[in-house]
Amino acid sequence: MINNIIQNTKDCMEKHILVFKNHINTIRTNRVCPEILNNIYIEYYGKKIPLCQVSSIVSSDARTLKVSPFNNEYFNFIKKTIINLNLGFSLNIRENNIYVTVPDLTEENRKKLVKIVKNDAEKVRIYVRNTRRDNNELAKKALKEKNITKDEERKIQNEIQKITNLYIQKIDHLVSDKETDLMTF
Repeated sequence: MINNIIQNTKDCMEKHILVFKNHINTIRTNRVCPEILNNIYIEYYGKKIPLCQVSSIVSSDARTLKVSPFNNEYFNFIKKTIINLNLGFSLNIRENNIYVTVPDLTEENRKKLVKIVKNDAEKVRIYVRNTRRDNNELAKKALKEKNITKDEERKIQNEIQKITNLYIQKIDHLVSDKETDLMTF
């Protein structure tokens, strides 16, 4: 019972860290990655469809993404959507491809990205703390059902707190590394 609760705590917290790590890896300043267009939906005859489902998106160079619609009928919808986003991207159309050029980041935009990363990190810290709370509740429930003793419950809670502290430190370390990366010109 004790090992199950502790292992459950580690597994849940590790999942939160992994999702956060994957998220902040999509935020890059040195090279444009196709993931920046993942949250874009095109309006196609009244339906919202993710851009990545109707086109191929690849990096053509450090500042340019090549969007290749799977079907020519999506072309104008994609072009219109990217223009209407008003994100400062410039479009260049060659053959049946849309080349999206992302401008260099200013220091102000870099600071905004750092702020976004810190905000997301706080959300992950909350998830980690909620996992701690939930697993402490499991330990209390096990004590109430007399599956464990009071000493075992205290031991579980201490171990869960150590795990929580470790994962909070991991989050802080990831944020620090990302901030350094973002602010390096």
